[in-house]
Amino acid sequence: MGDNDFSYTMVPFKSSGFFWVTFTGRVSLGRLGRAHEAFTSHPDYGPGIDELLDFSNSSIKRMTKPEIEMVRQFMVQRPDRHHCMSVMVVNSEVEYGLGRMMGGLIDHDAPVERRMAYSVREALDWLRPGQADELIAQHQQALESDST
Repeated sequence: MGDNDFSYTMVPFKSSGFFWVTFTGRVSLGRLGRAHEAFTSHPDYGPGIDELLDFSNSSIKRMTKPEIEMVRQFMVQRPDRHHCMSVMVVNSEVEYGLGRMMGGLIDHDAPVERRMAYSVREALDWLRPGQADELIAQHQQALESDST
């Protein structure tokens, strides 16, 4: 799903209790909002579900300070985000630092276990220890079945 230079794919892992969302292209607040609407309206979504947010093929570093503050306000107001795990995969040190800063602002007001990672494997090792190979294979299979 997406528009022009931005897209996202969502793969629910219902039996493992998390969603894997992959973003591609230029990230903006509006685009993240549309992706979030799709995420929360998915039939396998429920309060407290964990998430792997893969931004390794996109960039969050162009988000402005007001956009980051709006993301923080939005996350704090989401009662379904309390007491869950969220890991964000990025591809640069700048985005890693920006993601940690955003997470720190959000965690202050919304108790979510957050981590940053440089790879999907690193993210899965934290989110679902010992299951990375199996989950990566399931993710690839889900993407292949969606494209046919």
